[in-house]
Amino acid sequence: MAQETTPIEITADDALEWDRDAFTFIARGNAKIVQGKTSLTATTLTAKYTEEDGNTIIQTVTASDGRPTIKTDTETLVADKAVATFANTKDGGLDKIVATGNVKITRDNNVMSGERAEFDVKTNTSKMTSTGKGRVKAIFYTKAKNSQ
Repeated sequence: MAQETTPIEITADDALEWDRDAFTFIARGNAKIVQGKTSLTATTLTAKYTEEDGNTIIQTVTASDGRPTIKTDTETLVADKAVATFANTKDGGLDKIVATGNVKITRDNNVMSGERAEFDVKTNTSKMTSTGKGRVKAIFYTKAKNSQ
């Protein structure tokens, strides 16, 4: 039996549009998509999906305006554009996130910045890169070890 994943919830202040022929949902006005402890907010979110055996399978969600913000229980990411990719199965969840343009990731006081960030949610790995518009930068705050 296939294991159920946490549902994906899409909300917006102004409108939710559903184009069945184009297989898209568009959320407008302070739009937000949430799955579990992860959320993506932007002015407008566009979700591409497929249908299989009566199930709606979200494939990608694109946020390209309003400084998209991705939050987890430990990190916050802001960028000019973010694309979240979901596993391509009925019971798959968030798989990968690609953020581009003035990307900033914060975790507590620690900050990473660059022009492009890729996150593999399944393997819990990430990569921040430069696109020639500047250097990749990280600032980590460390605690001094107590000497005995």
